[in-house]
Amino acid sequence: MIKNLKCISGLSDIPKVVALFILFFTVTLGFSQSLPIDFENSMTTSDFKNFDGGIATVLANPQSNGINTSATAGQIVRNGGKIWSGSLIQLTSNLNFTNSNCISMKVFTTAPVGTTIKLKLEGNGQTDRDVQTTVSNEWETLTWDFTGEPAHFNWLVFMFDFGKVGDGSVNSTFLFDDIKQFYKKPSNTQISSPADFGGGIVEYAKVYTTAKDSDKRLSLDAKKMFKNASQPLETEVAIFINPKKQFQEFLGIGGAITDAAAEVFSTLSKDKQEELLKAYFSEEGINYNIIRTSIHSSDFGLGSHTYIEEGDKKLKTFSIVKDKVKRIPMIKRAQELINEDLVFYASPWSPPAFMKTNNQMLQGGKLLPEYYQTWADYFVKFIEAYEAEGIPVWGVTIQNEPMATQRWESCIYTAEEERDFLKYHLGPTFEKNGIGNKNIVVWDHNRDLISHRANTIFEDPEAMKYAWGIGFHWYETWTGGEPKYDNLKNIKESFPSKNLLFTEGCQEKFDPKQYQRWSNAERYGNSMINDFNSGTVGWTDWNILLNELGGPNHVQNFCFAPIHADTQKNELIYTPTYYYIGHFSKFIKKKAKRISTTVSRSTLESTSFQNPDGQIVTVVMNKTEKPIHYKLLVGDYEITNNILPHAMQTIIF
Repeated sequence: MIKNLKCISGLSDIPKVVALFILFFTVTLGFSQSLPIDFENSMTTSDFKNFDGGIATVLANPQSNGINTSATAGQIVRNGGKIWSGSLIQLTSNLNFTNSNCISMKVFTTAPVGTTIKLKLEGNGQTDRDVQTTVSNEWETLTWDFTGEPAHFNWLVFMFDFGKVGDGSVNSTFLFDDIKQFYKKPSNTQISSPADFGGGIVEYAKVYTTAKDSDKRLSLDAKKMFKNASQPLETEVAIFINPKKQFQEFLGIGGAITDAAAEVFSTLSKDKQEELLKAYFSEEGINYNIIRTSIHSSDFGLGSHTYIEEGDKKLKTFSIVKDKVKRIPMIKRAQELINEDLVFYASPWSPPAFMKTNNQMLQGGKLLPEYYQTWADYFVKFIEAYEAEGIPVWGVTIQNEPMATQRWESCIYTAEEERDFLKYHLGPTFEKNGIGNKNIVVWDHNRDLISHRANTIFEDPEAMKYAWGIGFHWYETWTGGEPKYDNLKNIKESFPSKNLLFTEGCQEKFDPKQYQRWSNAERYGNSMINDFNSGTVGWTDWNILLNELGGPNHVQNFCFAPIHADTQKNELIYTPTYYYIGHFSKFIKKKAKRISTTVSRSTLESTSFQNPDGQIVTVVMNKTEKPIHYKLLVGDYEITNNILPHAMQTIIF
């Protein structure tokens, strides 16, 4: 029974006979239901025109992941109320927030736990604003906070969003009561950490979501109110954050501008080029600040090349003129957007053919000992040439994938050979040429053998002093095993002064029918969360742009990128991976500190950083088929939240 429903309206009381007449003609799907309703004292304010209490039964169609738009929902609606597509109820028009900033209502539903209830504000020439929350199978009061929004909106629409709730159609009843518009005094202090929450002051967390089978793509869709924390139960899912426990400093996130990326970029129209650059490197996009490139060629390009004439042992013909045509112009345009936060580094795939044991750049081979110094000098010339173009070089890796004999550019170093090249040649050569401040990263290969490389190089004091840290890729799963995150933790524990840097990862085996394959994005989410929780300071994706064939690649090693270009149509194709990466890169700032974050269930994965301004960024991923309700506890405060199936959230407070 619903008692004393209060309809927020400026009208005088409606006689009970009219109310009963309306109730009698309420339309439902699947079943009908009547409730004894008391309309006495039902209309108290002029802010809402329609109703304050009623009943709706709506049909969810999980096959289309949402409301069956051909259905019509029923509820008590008065004075201009309107039903849209079986899932939308217009609450009011000409909504003003001049003297208020919150809306609340009591709700009850028989829909599955985790059902989303959304309010949608539609403005006249203003950006639409969606906010949402979820409900359980009991009466509860939901509050939506519109602090900071424009003072006026044309429409306020109430939406049901059941998502995927199982096989077949589901009939669910939704009850609502006691809609209010009110003012909540915001905190007058800028919080720098949850430790600054004091005196019971309520603060809000913003929730950004990307979810499969939905239109959510880095969408701000909720503001969650902090309240005093209670002891979590074993039956609850909880995330625990402790800002007092801080770990590595965040370097950044980015991707590689290869010859392939630059080639595809050059085919796009100017407006599409600008769109791509802003999508990656601007604050309106996902705010990349790391760029990796190759020292001369890699497999991702139109062919092999070096910066010298073959056989030039003294490097007299060294020139980066080929890079100046397409690669460097693209890098410089990205650099303009990144500004002072740029972290630019380079990796060689192979020395020139004459310097190697197999006399070719492809198919592995080793650097001949007599060319160790020549090759170290080659690095110096690369850095000097790029910096002469106005591109500051943060550092280099010694060799891309030094234990892989590939059919493309590759070169093999044992751990001892890489150690000695660093110790006797590359490190001293950098110092001799006044670039000892450039960072040198060892290994640059998979997590499986990384401990042996770290032990061999970092246990040698003379070699270790030249190494900033160790880089790694994620391709150890080619054996069918799981990613070896524990190896990263071991290195960080064994050599705490050395840094971990993710230098490359991509989804292999390109298939143009699988641009939107969600598991690709979840592979990124899983790696980024676990890599950061293992002590990684920065994360670098592979090609930032490839064409509709997954290339160009001169040995047909085609792969996915977060964004592809259909060069025939001059279109950009954004994959779910782009948005999953963005849940980290858009919000975590350079020099942020990772803070302690743990989860009570394996169904969720999470990591957190605290930005230099004190703002906390928590990323949460749900790879399961079901929505998950969870608590997020920070010190003495908590919020409750829901995450959709196959979804990523960023929570900012």
